[in-house]
Amino acid sequence: MSSPDLGLPADIEALANARFEELHAKGRILYEPTVPEYLKHEGFHFEFRICPFIKSKPIQGPDDDARDKAKGPFVNPKSDEVLCILHNSTGWTHRVMLNKFCMFKPMLLITTYDFELQSDPLNKSDVVALFTTMNSMKTPQLAFYNCGAHSGSSQGHKHMQLFPKPDETKFPLFPSRAHPGHSPHTHYIQTDIEHVPFMHFVKRFPKDADINDVYAAYKHCLDQCLEALIEAGQGTDHNVIMTTEWVALIPRAVQKNDGPWGANAMGMIGMIAVRDASEREQWAKLGYSDYLRQLGLPLKMFPTAEQRWRWHNAVRQEGQKWTYAGVRSEK
Repeated sequence: MSSPDLGLPADIEALANARFEELHAKGRILYEPTVPEYLKHEGFHFEFRICPFIKSKPIQGPDDDARDKAKGPFVNPKSDEVLCILHNSTGWTHRVMLNKFCMFKPMLLITTYDFELQSDPLNKSDVVALFTTMNSMKTPQLAFYNCGAHSGSSQGHKHMQLFPKPDETKFPLFPSRAHPGHSPHTHYIQTDIEHVPFMHFVKRFPKDADINDVYAAYKHCLDQCLEALIEAGQGTDHNVIMTTEWVALIPRAVQKNDGPWGANAMGMIGMIAVRDASEREQWAKLGYSDYLRQLGLPLKMFPTAEQRWRWHNAVRQEGQKWTYAGVRSEK
């Protein structure tokens, strides 16, 4: 798969690893090796890691006015935290930076060069920056984006993240079980992966996909995700998870106040970072999958992927549109 020239260094991964070790040795990156705890609840895989350092992570609350202002750690970062600045034909677009709070090493941030809102969905420039960076790494990567305060985002400045993809023989990622679909139709999206307790939209990229194919797949999932949020009477908050093989979107409900620290995109795929044993125990009390079900939207809101595909074809032929409840309405 060819990638556009955005100004990435020849070996961004080697640079990231070397800079990580340098800043970690100086105490400017917080990272401690952790031993994962694996479990399965109602068929859904979880991986828990206790990471005490996340107690010091700065978090802007959902109602924090700073979320809408050009403030925070991504506005004027220190030069040695920035690995490179990406560009397109119109100018600078994104910074590729080291994350200061790492569950894995290294974890990278891709932030917009100019201040943009984390509550906005990814645009094509964002997807190009994210996928091109990920595709330039020799080690397979897992990328994610937390759109909106109720998706688990900590800052209001738009930023994406990526880190080495977990060994799926130990921790399988549920979107990896998505199939290409029962037809060659490019809009096929899987919404019924077994044992996933919340609404999800997953699409595999076609073989030999280019960046336009990747963005089109993401956009198809985004459109369905936002439609589901509207029908549920929610906002626009959602999570995006991506590898070089697939993209997944998860619509999010307004988070409850009675839970533990909450869950971002990593949490919604089962990779949970907790601050201490007490918070880990809280997940058990809330029922693991039951808690994720609260943070997402209920599966019962929409039919299976195959039913949606059949309805889409039928309704398209009739010149009508359809909704997740299968209700057809005139244009």
